[in-house]
Amino acid sequence: MSGEEEKEEKLEKRLLLDIVLNNVKQDHDKFLRRLKDRIDKVEIEIPTIEVRFEHLNVEGDTYIGTRALPTLLNSTMNAIENVLGLIKVFPSKKRAVNILQDVSGILKPSRMTLLLGPPGSGKTTLLQTLSNKSDKDLRVSGRITYCGRELSEFVPQRTCAYISQHDFHHGEMTVRETLDFSGRCL
Repeated sequence: MSGEEEKEEKLEKRLLLDIVLNNVKQDHDKFLRRLKDRIDKVEIEIPTIEVRFEHLNVEGDTYIGTRALPTLLNSTMNAIENVLGLIKVFPSKKRAVNILQDVSGILKPSRMTLLLGPPGSGKTTLLQTLSNKSDKDLRVSGRITYCGRELSEFVPQRTCAYISQHDFHHGEMTVRETLDFSGRCL
């Protein structure tokens, strides 16, 4: 492919993106306005969900020190140790680690909540636990309620979603263009 063809291909891609993303804001506004008018017309009350979590603890088992490093030797030793641990020949060298310890809070309906903390502080674990998407190997204790109902009698997947922090987007689009495009695809 010559340099001229590459430039032409990039120009075509850019034109396609411009066409797709043209007037995105107006489309969102128009859609939301029509949705609001329709909801008002039929007098539907939008459901609100309050999430409460009290004395939430999340604990997991992990190797400590150099055994936690993902080397070929450590992976082999960990696999052998797991097998021997299952048949009760050799005790595991894993240690219990508290990921979240005595966390309580309320997520109010119709309010935006900002969750801040340094890397490794348990933000993702908290959100996964609240949406009932946490790893099955983790031990969760404490109380989580949705509108006063226990997590066991409520299906959180119908009202909330956990979206991974790892995003995949088109390398030639800005973050705003990616978000606008994602919004259009919904």
